[in-house]
Amino acid sequence: MSEAGSYTVIVSDSSGSVTSSVAVLSLYTLPAITAQPTNKSILNRSNATLSVTATGTPPLSYNWLFNGTNTLQSGSSNTLQLSDLNTNNSGFYSVIVSNAYGAVTSVIATVSVGFAPSIATQPAADFAWLGNNALFSVTADGTGPFHYQWQLNGNSMEPISPMIFLRPSPEAVPSDFIPIQALPPMPP
Repeated sequence: MSEAGSYTVIVSDSSGSVTSSVAVLSLYTLPAITAQPTNKSILNRSNATLSVTATGTPPLSYNWLFNGTNTLQSGSSNTLQLSDLNTNNSGFYSVIVSNAYGAVTSVIATVSVGFAPSIATQPAADFAWLGNNALFSVTADGTGPFHYQWQLNGNSMEPISPMIFLRPSPEAVPSDFIPIQALPPMPP
């Protein structure tokens, strides 16, 4: 049962009773964050949305910060819309939620803006005599870290690295050249 509300008192004796005027008890609460903003990893020129959920006596104000000091947005919105981001927008985002009775700061949400992998240097075709060695290599650009998966005729093979060292087997035929596919970075 909440103690907030309208209070009156009735005073009585053998001669009768009288009721007091209404006394209102309002309970004010400090802001409290119930859902924190979360980390985001996005591609260059993409959009991101950060949000927070808070409780407390209204009205609540939200002051969104970048890297702890730069105010991005102040007002009544619990959501921060970030558009057309680039690597300069990578950093630490937080929000201060306040009302007339106090303030609370969210945890830091890290926004990482990166580039999709691309192949900077394609593997070159190679020929080897049966029993001799062949070496394929690739150079990738992007944010990384990269995950490399070589394929032979569409089937994944080991090792998983930017280079592969091969010794063709007697079953190899000229069509067994190795196409590669760049995969997105592995999660940390």
